[in-house]
Amino acid sequence: MVDIEDKKIKVLLVEDDVIDQMAFKRLVKNQDLPYDFMIADSVENAKKILNENDFDIIIADFNLGDGNAFDILDKSTKIPFIFVTGSGDEEVAVKAMKEGAHDYLIKDNERHYLQLLPVTVEQAVRHNELLRTQTEAENKIKMLFHAVEQSSASVVITDPNGNIEYVNPKFVKVTGYKSEEVIGKNPRILKTEYHEQEFYEELWDTVLSGKTWTGEFLNQKKNGLRYWELASISPVFDDEGNIIHLIAVKEDVTEERKVKQALEFRVKFEKLINQISTNFINLTTNKIEAAVDESLMKIGNFINIDRAFVYRLDEKKTNFVRSNNWYSTEIDVAQDFKNELMVDEIPWLHDQLQNQDMVFIPTIFTMPPQAEKEKELLTSIKARSIIFLPMVYEHNLLGFVGLCSIQYEKHWDNDTIKLLKILVEIIVNALQRKRAAEEIENLYNSLKQEIDLASSVQTYLVPQWLRLENDIVFSSIYKPSSSIGGDLFDILKISNSKYVYYVGDISGHGVKAALMMTAVKSIISMVIESEKKNIKPHFIIKRLNKILCRRLFDNDYMTITLGLIDLKKNEIRYINAGHPSIIEYDLKTGETKVMGDSGSIPVGWDEDFDYTSDHEDVIQFKNNKSYILYTDGIFECENPDGHQLGLAGFTQFLEEQSNIDTGIILPHLFKQRLMDLKYDINADDFTMLTFQKMKKKKKGKFNKLFMVNSLSQNTTEIANECFRAIMEYVGNEKMATEIELVINEFLNNIIEHGLQTKKDTIIAFYFDIDDKISMKFIDNGMDWELPEAEDKNIAEPDKFRGMGMQIIYQLVSRIEKNRYDIINETIIEVDLSNE
Repeated sequence: MVDIEDKKIKVLLVEDDVIDQMAFKRLVKNQDLPYDFMIADSVENAKKILNENDFDIIIADFNLGDGNAFDILDKSTKIPFIFVTGSGDEEVAVKAMKEGAHDYLIKDNERHYLQLLPVTVEQAVRHNELLRTQTEAENKIKMLFHAVEQSSASVVITDPNGNIEYVNPKFVKVTGYKSEEVIGKNPRILKTEYHEQEFYEELWDTVLSGKTWTGEFLNQKKNGLRYWELASISPVFDDEGNIIHLIAVKEDVTEERKVKQALEFRVKFEKLINQISTNFINLTTNKIEAAVDESLMKIGNFINIDRAFVYRLDEKKTNFVRSNNWYSTEIDVAQDFKNELMVDEIPWLHDQLQNQDMVFIPTIFTMPPQAEKEKELLTSIKARSIIFLPMVYEHNLLGFVGLCSIQYEKHWDNDTIKLLKILVEIIVNALQRKRAAEEIENLYNSLKQEIDLASSVQTYLVPQWLRLENDIVFSSIYKPSSSIGGDLFDILKISNSKYVYYVGDISGHGVKAALMMTAVKSIISMVIESEKKNIKPHFIIKRLNKILCRRLFDNDYMTITLGLIDLKKNEIRYINAGHPSIIEYDLKTGETKVMGDSGSIPVGWDEDFDYTSDHEDVIQFKNNKSYILYTDGIFECENPDGHQLGLAGFTQFLEEQSNIDTGIILPHLFKQRLMDLKYDINADDFTMLTFQKMKKKKKGKFNKLFMVNSLSQNTTEIANECFRAIMEYVGNEKMATEIELVINEFLNNIIEHGLQTKKDTIIAFYFDIDDKISMKFIDNGMDWELPEAEDKNIAEPDKFRGMGMQIIYQLVSRIEKNRYDIINETIIEVDLSNE
């Protein structure tokens, strides 16, 4: 029987007689009936209530002021319905039963019908619950049978001895056996000799002990073809715990295994190609030839061939000269190509290579008639398969790379050939780099000392692109119009609460401006050091002007803005000497404001000019504001129509980027957007410095900005701190462990892969717990794209090297990557609503 004792019955009483309403209420109260009821006094009111509420039963008087109970019955066919009619209305009651009512009661003047009401209601509700349960069970059985019949997996049901009782259509399609051919037989008809007897004994021991066995079979179809199946075999028990059936659900994974093997091969091959490419990048030109030999050896061993060689076309373009050669130790080295191949000896091959076509010969016996000379040559060294890949640079044939198999015929797939072509491109680029280096060596040596000195000094003097000081984040970008330039900027720590910043632009370009910039930075540092106990921006500029006018500047000058950040006063006091004004950027609204009404002439124009405190401005250092400093190279840049951006255009441009949530305002974002809009940012030095306070969370929330040195390979401490924060503010150990894994995996991936060529830099990692967990990783490593998420269950992540991103996909709610100039920003979020 359906159990309704533990729940209240939701009742709708439709009755327009107030006395009958009161009698019903009294009945419920006196008998303590488990009713949660509502009363409607009309058809209209009943319909409105039914639209807004669910009920287990409806009790309705037949005659109502604005209609009758049939008007309500039409709207509630799935809810048990009890008619209450007056004496003599039995025909109405019979009609109601036919229309779908569960029962009816005859209303008498003494209202004795109410005594029957509780029993009638309980019977109606129980009957309805029983019908619903039966219907759900029947539907579930139909659904399960339909699912098995339509399943994309083979389903086999046997008795406890393994005799087949049922197979679904997918089994028939996969094996080729009809169902009548296998009913009553044992699944061993599919068996091959691949598996040992112990394999099957372990299977039977598992299922007969009441457990599910999962594994892979190499089975055989009716036509003799072999295929791999991933099977799950489970016992079915009766009420007494006896095994009455075995159910096997099996999936043909032959193609998946092939794809997996091919993918593993490709991943390893790609890794090898990347290693070779990286090796060439870091090589000096005098080691390139040896690296080519080593690359041929590595590729030859990996793809299991016997020979690999490089032939280069001589200057007269009449001979191919072998420059690099590798061969397997298992072949006769006496049978080999000549060191020189005349073009006339290989005319067909030469024509193909001149057309920049790859030549793949799986077997020399199928070579075309016009390749007779080449066939004779390949036969002489007992080649069975060979591929010739043209070496091309700027549409000119330089030679070819040959890969030859002598012991076996080879049939390389398209992916392998594509990777071999990439290898050839790497070799060509490396050899051309060597050739170009040799051609310009004399010119390079004559200029090297001067350029290298200026460039290295500038690189040393430019601050890191991102810096965290006392909850202030400084971010900067410097891109000279040539290899070196005359812009200068810095952030100097005076004390734990005071910092001096400056951004300047020395007139002119090239080596002279760069060397002057070096000297000016040194002078500024000395002046600030001497005045650090009482920093006054106007006085520093005044002293700087005197020194530069007397010692360094002749016909040169410098615009500069210099300010003091005082965290105790929460203010920025600065002076602007002919330099573009500081811009205040609202992080919430994206609105900008050009700050400062004061200003003075550039440094170097007038030695006797008196810079005073009247030339200074003071602004409040506000939360949720970023302050932007820059040189005129930014707003003087032009679009393809020749129009300059201008200061007004620059502020409008900044506001148009306000929909981009970076967390930290990065100058690289604005540079990237300018490039996207086709502005020429290379006409002048491009310099921008921004700083802002990191926002503070409300009580009970957590956020923190971490700076990770790329030379540090240990990110455990950071991940542990985030783990502890999650435990404190969320209290979910599983989530904390998963996010700790995500942080470690992603930071180490950036360090190992993205920053391979930038070992001395930093990574910004911003961790935020609010209504969700947000992680932002910002680095200036190589550009990369998020891989597509794969539909895989990574049950044991440590067994899936190279699958780090796939693991992360399964542990987080959202991943988004942006690229701003040379900066990668990756946002990872975890939704807390389901934690």
